[in-house]
Amino acid sequence: STDSTTPNQGVGHVDANNYSSRNTSNPKPPTEFVGCHPNNYSTEKHTLKYLVMHHSVATMEGTINTFKDPARKASAQYAVGKDGRVVQFVKDDEKAYHVAGQNTGKIGIEIIATKPNEGMTKEQEEALIKLSRFILSTYNIPLENVRGHNTFMSTECPTWIFPTQAKLTEWANKYLKV
Repeated sequence: STDSTTPNQGVGHVDANNYSSRNTSNPKPPTEFVGCHPNNYSTEKHTLKYLVMHHSVATMEGTINTFKDPARKASAQYAVGKDGRVVQFVKDDEKAYHVAGQNTGKIGIEIIATKPNEGMTKEQEEALIKLSRFILSTYNIPLENVRGHNTFMSTECPTWIFPTQAKLTEWANKYLKV
C-alpha cells in the first residue's frame, strides 16, 4: 500500500462519485490567509470570468516566500499544497499578478509541484476540487472558463499537473460541475 500523501503522476485519484466536496453548497475549504507583498498585486476590484490553474515550481514555503518578495511582482489568489493545505495570498476580487498583464477577470490557483510530471496527492486534489467548486459557484464562472496559464500566454505552466488544456478540461468536467 502506498502512503496517500505520496504524489502519483497525473490526476484523477479521487472517485468522481464519492468525495467529501460532492455537495450542493460548495463551501470554501479551510483557508489560511497569508497575504503577499503589496508590489505583487493590485487592490483594484474586478469581475471574475476565468479560473486559471498554475503549477508552482516550488514548495508551499517557497511559493509563500516568492509572493512576499517585493521584487518578484508575482502572486496568485491561492495555492494548494501536497497535504491539502489551502493558502490565500490575495482577496478573490483583487488582482493577483499571475497572467503577465492579463490579470483582469482572472482568479489564479497555484498547485504546488516541484518537478515535471509530479501530479497531485489525493489530499491536494481533493482540496483543489473543493476550492475550485467554491470559486466557480460563488462567482458564476462557467466550466469552460477553467483554463491553464498556458492558454493565455506562452509558458509550460501548468503542464506539470495538466499536460494539455484538453486534460484540464476533462478533469474539470469530471470534478467541477456544480
